[in-house]
Amino acid sequence: MQAYRFALDLTPAQERSVLAHAGAARVAHNYLIPDERWSDRLAAISFWSLNLGLAWMSFATLLPAGALQLYKVVDAGYADGRSLGYLQGGTNMFLEWLRLPGDVVFMVGGVVPLLWMTYLGIRYRSRRTRSSEAPAETLLFTEVVPTGAEDPDLAVAAATGTVADGAEAASPEAAP
Repeated sequence: MQAYRFALDLTPAQERSVLAHAGAARVAHNYLIPDERWSDRLAAISFWSLNLGLAWMSFATLLPAGALQLYKVVDAGYADGRSLGYLQGGTNMFLEWLRLPGDVVFMVGGVVPLLWMTYLGIRYRSRRTRSSEAPAETLLFTEVVPTGAEDPDLAVAAATGTVADGAEAASPEAAP
């Protein structure tokens, strides 16, 4: 399997927006860890272990325990389904212990590699900066203007058939 890394060259406003949303940890890892220290293998192990651990917890423990508790509530009432006697009963305790393998996979295979990559990011932090030749404001996306159009507003108007003044735009075929 081939993995690819992409670098974002964000403006200060875009950086604030990215850091304010989910996924900021991955951006931080990509920024902090030098390329020669980044491990796609550790990232993949962490990703799959976190997901497998959560799936184990959901399907081996939470789903069966929730279904049994719902059955108890419907059969005997809410108070019985939430009582200490039911929650510490044999079946419920067995299901809680059945969760342990999923928790181990989650912690050892998912969290430990993630913490190791975080340590690498702090210990071997890259000192990347913008080059002096790069403009201060770099856009993520650029506007594509059809060839032969001198004014981008007229090109958009020709494509949509409207002009800002309300006049009719010339058709692209009529252009010299």
